[in-house]
Amino acid sequence: MLNHVQDLGFRSGEFTVEPLPDAETGRVLAVLAARHGTQTDATALVPDGREADLRGELAEAGPGLSALATAIRDRLETSHSGVLIRRAHLGRHDLDTRRRLLYALAVCMGAPTATDRIDRKWCGT
Repeated sequence: MLNHVQDLGFRSGEFTVEPLPDAETGRVLAVLAARHGTQTDATALVPDGREADLRGELAEAGPGLSALATAIRDRLETSHSGVLIRRAHLGRHDLDTRRRLLYALAVCMGAPTATDRIDRKWCGT
């Protein structure tokens, strides 16, 4: 699912990915909605300390997303310090959905860090 295109220097590389099937995307979004609600603004998703549980739910709902996260994490832990994916095939989704999917990807990779200094939100903008 993560295909190496070229090295960019300084242990960074460009990669391509396959689009997630719509059915898988729907299941992943349903898992996030069950955890965070449907009315929550995607920019307000806050890591709650239960990411390990959420990661398991997302892996079951989105095996492709989980496999992509594992592949990215493996690259970052072994051969690359930076991974550039120019086209993640998210353009067909609205901005809120893209933010949710990137949050789900981050959860599948590990525990997203609350980086917003005031609200302690994960900043997926």
